[in-house]
Amino acid sequence: MSDTGRGIPPERMEAIFNPFIQAGNSDAETRQGVGLGLAISRELLRLMNGTLSVESVVGEGTTFRCSLRGCRGPHPPTPLSR
Repeated sequence: MSDTGRGIPPERMEAIFNPFIQAGNSDAETRQGVGLGLAISRELLRLMNGTLSVESVVGEGTTFRCSLRGCRGPHPPTPLSR
């Protein structure tokens, strides 16, 4: 997933994956949420033997990439058994 937002400074790249941390550059910025989404996402992927990484350029935007080992693209839905 990519965006064309303000980007994340290099010194904050790993910190954004810590619980309750957000990428904002200023305490005066209005933010929503508590900064748990990236921490939870990275931990879930780690538990499934996957990764969540980030690339960013300040002023240009940010790209997040996730990967799961053994996945080879979309699979048809598996029917639920009752």
